[in-house]
Amino acid sequence: MEPTHQNETVSSNEITFKDVILKVKDTYLEVKKGWKIILIFIAFALLASLYNYWTNPKKYTATLTFMVNENEGGGGLAGAASILNSLGMQAPMEDNLDKILALSKSFRIIQDALLTKTQVDGQYDFLGNHIIRTYNLYEKDWKKIAILKDFRFTRPDLDSFSVAERKAIKSIYNIVIGTESKEGLMANSQSRLTSIMTMKVTTISDELSVSLARIIFQRLSDFYIEKTVEREAETYRLVKRKVDSLKSVLIGADYRQAKFEDSNRGLLMETVKVPTKQLSRDVSRLTIMYGEAVKNLELSDFALKNKRPYVQVIDMPFSPNEPSARSLAKAIAIGIGLGILLGTLFLIFRRLIRESLRQ
Repeated sequence: MEPTHQNETVSSNEITFKDVILKVKDTYLEVKKGWKIILIFIAFALLASLYNYWTNPKKYTATLTFMVNENEGGGGLAGAASILNSLGMQAPMEDNLDKILALSKSFRIIQDALLTKTQVDGQYDFLGNHIIRTYNLYEKDWKKIAILKDFRFTRPDLDSFSVAERKAIKSIYNIVIGTESKEGLMANSQSRLTSIMTMKVTTISDELSVSLARIIFQRLSDFYIEKTVEREAETYRLVKRKVDSLKSVLIGADYRQAKFEDSNRGLLMETVKVPTKQLSRDVSRLTIMYGEAVKNLELSDFALKNKRPYVQVIDMPFSPNEPSARSLAKAIAIGIGLGILLGTLFLIFRRLIRESLRQ
């Protein structure tokens, strides 16, 4: 009995496979028979693709490359490590490429750039206003936002911004950086092998692309350098104030000693010499203190310069830039391919619906 059961199973499998083959053949014949319908889909898809090709504005990409050079804290700094530690300083850290790229897309850097005035296409205005005007945000992204109707940035003070100003700058920030569903105007990359970072800004205005790339980079460079040397800069300022204070006190003591000696010139009494000796000791003590303070100032200045990174531009973008290449052949190929796909799917689903209705 078992062999008979196995034969029936094999026979059943053969019939199922045959059905699949027949269905594929019937579907092919259905598609072949409906070639006119496919041509109609191709025509509509091709027209849509060509329309998008001709109406889509040209895009310009400004590319800026740079690298960050940071000292490793060796040499003289290593020899003076104990003194620097006593001043509350640390050796410079290696640059962090990920941190720099994250900073370049931070709201702090982008909002500073957007609230910087520059000239684009003959108009001098905030960079944020240039983006609003270039992309006509009133008729697109902000069409349904009443408080942003005819909005313009008029001041750079973010802390006192109104609700409309904050909403506008967050919206433009998302346009520059991008979202999960939409690509931004700026794209950054890095090479860990060469430590070279690349910033690309692509907009529909050549001058806007260049200005946006340059200003974002400048804000990034200034902020990164300022925060990297913040502790050392504060230490330098404190030591500098101490040196200036000691210098003033020392000069005053020198004048008092000289004035006293001039007033008591020729007097030989020992009691008269006591104030002179006291003033002399004060001057000596202040001189020693001043010398130590000057030495600490030199060390703090050395540490500040040693810690300060140098953001070096390799290639700075400038106009004119060639627009991104748009291929007519690619647009035609996309239209034809999309038309064939949609037409074929239409015929297949139409057949499936017919078969389901017959049952």
